[in-house]
Amino acid sequence: MKCLVIGKYNVAFCGSINELASVLYYRQTMECRVVVGDDWETLLDVAHTGQQRLIDCCTDDSLGQMALPAIVTGPLSLTYSTDTTLPAVDAAGNEAGAWGISALNGFCIANSSVELCQIIAGGEMVYLIAQWFPSREAAVIAARVNYTQRFYYRYRASAEQSFLPQSYLEFFVDAFFEEREKRRKAQLKQLQERALRNWERGWL
Repeated sequence: MKCLVIGKYNVAFCGSINELASVLYYRQTMECRVVVGDDWETLLDVAHTGQQRLIDCCTDDSLGQMALPAIVTGPLSLTYSTDTTLPAVDAAGNEAGAWGISALNGFCIANSSVELCQIIAGGEMVYLIAQWFPSREAAVIAARVNYTQRFYYRYRASAEQSFLPQSYLEFFVDAFFEEREKRRKAQLKQLQERALRNWERGWL
């Protein structure tokens, strides 16, 4: 398990749940995103895109470009110099807001960073992406919207249906995910074979 944490003033590559928990606890701003991946190379690509997106959406000059390395081979933490340091947990141990979590096979929310780490450690959510929101309601909406976007990006609407109930949900797991993936792999294989035939015939 490898995780990327990206916020306005910090980027961290974590190789364990303990490292992730520490980064989230000491993060400089509440707003951040967590991406779970298989390898450092992919997460580095996500970090480049995510950092540039934050800069492009910034309406003042408070953000600067962090010098991301050319390659990442292990845990790494980078921080952009800033005077803004906000505690993620108050004196009573309570966390504000909630995490909206989407995956290829469902979505859910987490009420704290500890709960988020537990969900990631469980390994049930496939290619999980989590984002902090200031309210539980915003997290619920974002989790569902992001899951739906990822579903139709991966599958054609004419070929697959999400069977997502039209009701308020804080947790959803696609019971047909494994079957969908088998069909998708078969379709990709057919498309690859067709493309190869066309290339061999000089049609591509």
